[in-house]
Parts: sequence; structure tokens; C-alpha cells
Amino acid sequence: MTIFKIRYPSDSYCVMGYLSLPAEYEWNEMRLEHHLLQALPEKDRPCLKVNKVAENFPKRFQLKADHMLADFFPAIVYCRGGIGRVGQVRLEWMHDFSQLGFVVFAPCYRGSEESDGNDEFGGAETMDVSVAISMLQSLPFVQKNRISLLGFSRGSINAAQAAYFNPSIHKLILWGGISHLANIYEERIDLRRMLKRVVGGTPKRYPERYASRSPEIIVTKLNSPILLVHGTNDQQVDFSHAIRMEKVLREKGKNPVTHFYYGLGHHMPRPIHEAAVNRMCDWLCQK
Repeated sequence: MTIFKIRYPSDSYCVMGYLSLPAEYEWNEMRLEHHLLQALPEKDRPCLKVNKVAENFPKRFQLKADHMLADFFPAIVYCRGGIGRVGQVRLEWMHDFSQLGFVVFAPCYRGSEESDGNDEFGGAETMDVSVAISMLQSLPFVQKNRISLLGFSRGSINAAQAAYFNPSIHKLILWGGISHLANIYEERIDLRRMLKRVVGGTPKRYPERYASRSPEIIVTKLNSPILLVHGTNDQQVDFSHAIRMEKVLREKGKNPVTHFYYGLGHHMPRPIHEAAVNRMCDWLCQK
């Protein structure tokens, strides 16, 4: 299995992301770059660059072969948590998903890892996610009707927004996700300065900006199946966010699936994390 780092165009910016392929379908960087170039308008082609960054990970999972369709694979767009250097893309997560038979794309978001622009924490950088979906759709080995979104922590904002802007999305997973950003502002004193900087002010001054970055408001407009994954002892995004999200969805007549992990936090011990990933991927592969 190989992971590539890709520089790609999003709006007027060149941004970075990672792509991992199951070992059963390997392309080298030259072939991948050539294919992606053909899918771009000529004016955007100078931005594109593909480099191999990792391969030969230890094998932890068995491929879910019964979930493949001949040589076509389902895909996940993994929206990372954090901002800037905090909470960067976890390559080991991508490796885990690809070992289970998924093509995975993880945007870094503009402003991170040599990407142009600025991360607005649920603002214009969500376009980077939408472009990633389009790139996956252009790959001949991806099942275009089975591209799902996974938002971890703050990535739940971008994943929910991207699901709204891309209604063909198969399923949506919010793992350790935020329900309303204004609640994070109140709960996480350590994040207030950052939120005021990237959002432009406080929830009291700009309630509409915080609302537009709040998955609990966005997901009620979606038709995709939704999975909520959360540890009950999460200190970064309190478990109350998952409870609130579930309540809002059920009040709107939707039936989210919940995978709650009692006594566990934002990050789980490796054996439990692997079990949670297996369980999540089983849900993704259900029809």
C-alpha cells in the first residue's frame, strides 16, 4: 500500500492532500499524476504535483473483499481535525482504511503543509474537500456512488458542509465531532483566541458565522446515512456534542447510527481504535 502527497488546485490556490490506495490496486506517481492532469482544465495543470511519501506499512487488517466490485473500490474523504500543525492528517488512519479496501483522500486544508491560503475552520477551505471528491470521482478504480465522508473532531464541520454541497455522497461519519461551534467556544477557553481570529469574532457578535460552521444545523438538510462515533470521556469535544447531534437528528425524523465508546476519550488505545475502524468500515459497506 502506498500513500501519495498531492498538490492540487482549489479555487485560486494550490493546496496539499494525501491519497492512499489499497495494495490490490497500485499506481506509481507518474501514472497517477498523468491521469489527474487529464481531468484538470489546462490553466490548473501547473499546480498539480504527485509525490510518493510512504509505503510498506505493517499489515493490521484483512481486506474486506466481499465489499469490492471487481476492480472497483469504495472511497473515503477523511477530513482531519485541528488547525495548522495541530491535528495534522494521520497517515496511519489512511493506511488502516486502505487495508480494509478503501481508496482514501485526506485534504490538509489551505494554509497547512505548504498549502496556499488560510484555514477558516469551516469556511472557504471546505472547497478543498469538494475538489477532493471530484478527484476521487475521476479515478477509474473508484466506485463513484460509494464515496463517503469522515470528519474527525473539527473535520466534522468540513465533512458536514461538503456532504451538503455534494449530495451524491454515500454516507457521512462524524467521529469525535462538534455539534455547534458556539458550544466549543464556551467549553474550550484555550481555543477562544484562535476562533476569534479565524471566524472573525465571538459567537455573540457573529452568531451566523458560528451557525454556518455547526454540523447540527447542516446535517438536518442531508439525506445521506449518518454515523456518530464518540468516546464518552472525550476531553477535546465533550460527549454532549454527540448526544445533542443524535437528539437533533431524531427530532428531524432521521435515524443516525451511534458507536459510542464508554470511558474512552478523543483518541482511543490502538487495539480499540482498530476495532472501531473495523466496525465503522462494516457500516460503510452495508447497503
